[in-house]
Amino acid sequence: GFGLAGHAFEMARAAGVTFEIDYAALPIMAGALAAYRRGISSAANPANRRLVGRAIEFLPPRPAWEEELLFDPQTSGGLLAAVPEAEAPPLLAELHSSGVTEARIIGRVTERAGETLLKIRSNS
Repeated sequence: GFGLAGHAFEMARAAGVTFEIDYAALPIMAGALAAYRRGISSAANPANRRLVGRAIEFLPPRPAWEEELLFDPQTSGGLLAAVPEAEAPPLLAELHSSGVTEARIIGRVTERAGETLLKIRSNS
């Protein structure tokens, strides 16, 4: 796996857009955050970070251990979907009513911002 950053990068690159992701909206498991804080990482993280390269921007900058979570390939089959903004709330409600309670809106798609394909913000 390519982690959230890798998958979002591939989607943004193919569509010619920039993804703005709200870091605070991400469903991060406390144990994963604690492991990264202690310096425990996946062997695939460096390759995933190289894939994204300089196309990612953290606004404001985050500690490296928080950034690393976005490159972790151990997403257990997470699904990233980009849908028209007006369709997102009803889709989210449908997912929740179908039992997919962890589904959430984590960002938005914007016009391409130069070479930056991923902007990771702290909106919440």
